[in-house]
Amino acid sequence: MDKKQAGTERLTAAKTALIVIDLQNGIVNSPRAPYTGVQVVQKASSMVRKFLEKGAFVVLVRVATFDGKDMLRPNTDQSSRSNRFSEGWDQWVPELADFTNA
Repeated sequence: MDKKQAGTERLTAAKTALIVIDLQNGIVNSPRAPYTGVQVVQKASSMVRKFLEKGAFVVLVRVATFDGKDMLRPNTDQSSRSNRFSEGWDQWVPELADFTNA
């Protein structure tokens, strides 16, 4: 039986998937904390590249809408943003756009 060191675990490409959600222009280019959008995109694109190099399954998920009417409107204690979307808001950030086989 293998002894695992605390905090380390081995991943096998055949049994591992990386799912990247909503790293698109309109989301990562707005204020974020505790990490900036740039920091998150850099780390995510590095992880996607490494997972693909190892033959692991990578899924890129993004949200898009035609007119905003199909977007969720959850009841929260914060005011909702308007449904004005800038051109290209739903496109992948350039760092992820080139991963065609993900």
